[in-house]
Amino acid sequence: QYFPRCVGGNDLIRIRVLIMRAWPITQLKLTGINFIAVDFDLTLVDTHTEGRWSKTADDLAEHARPSVLQLLHAALNEGFHVAIVTLSSQVALIADVILILFPKTHHLIPIRGGDGSWRYRGVASLRGKQPHIASAVEELSHCYLAQIDRRSTLLIDDDARNISDALNSGVNAILYSPTDPCCIERGISALLNCVG
Repeated sequence: QYFPRCVGGNDLIRIRVLIMRAWPITQLKLTGINFIAVDFDLTLVDTHTEGRWSKTADDLAEHARPSVLQLLHAALNEGFHVAIVTLSSQVALIADVILILFPKTHHLIPIRGGDGSWRYRGVASLRGKQPHIASAVEELSHCYLAQIDRRSTLLIDDDARNISDALNSGVNAILYSPTDPCCIERGISALLNCVG
């Protein structure tokens, strides 16, 4: 009586899809990660706005990478904290895109960009995205009592320098490669191997 009906065909496909969607988050939990900081240009979206996007937020939202979007939705559903860390000065535009992509959870996602609207005065590294991440952690800790540290943080970024700066600061990081559809899964597996 555990299975009220036979499972087959399309049901097996649906089950396999659900398992594959949950796999990265399950693995991240095993590594102790509870916070994902993700770059915007060329990581969350498949284009580089260069801080000069002239079309609408809806147009830009159409450039969202399904794999990254799926990972972040799954992470938020599992209670992970998420932030956008970018050098772009178009933070208002990015906030509109986040509202479109995450209509129910956008308010949980701080955005740290190059618009001068925030400052980090702590003792963390000031290289690369590290001040962006630290500032987002301060907000999440203050607003949601989040317990986040360097070891529980994961940066996903397409820029190798930002990844290097994160790793040198003791922050977990995955280099996003637009030409490698499995780069996130492979990066999570590598993190798991380092922990295990």
